[in-house]
Amino acid sequence: MPGAVTRTADATFGFISSKPGSTFQCSLDGGAPAVCTSPTTYPALAPGTHTFTVTATDAAGNADPNPPAYTWTLLPPNVLAMTGGGCSSGGADLPALFALLALAFALRRRGSARPSRAPPSRSSRFGG
Repeated sequence: MPGAVTRTADATFGFISSKPGSTFQCSLDGGAPAVCTSPTTYPALAPGTHTFTVTATDAAGNADPNPPAYTWTLLPPNVLAMTGGGCSSGGADLPALFALLALAFALRRRGSARPSRAPPSRSSRFGG
């Protein structure tokens, strides 16, 4: 099962039923349910929010009236995401962010004179 937010494009789900002889139908993103077995893998998913649902049907033909579902978000490559509160980058990619930081640093250095630094003094306290 993928994490709540991931960059891994393949999603694998394992599932079981408490009733022997049950069969399963799986659905991805509201699509038509299809017979499936555990584990079920969905390869090469597109970035975005996805929902997986699995419905168990027992040997008597009774389908689970409240099938479990799992929703996660697949991020596109090179997207900086901050989770757990705070803010989000809004889709900025890392190379652009680093280029912007480098430019800001270069402009800051160019705009101010560098203070001279006195050579470090020797102190017997540090063995010098």
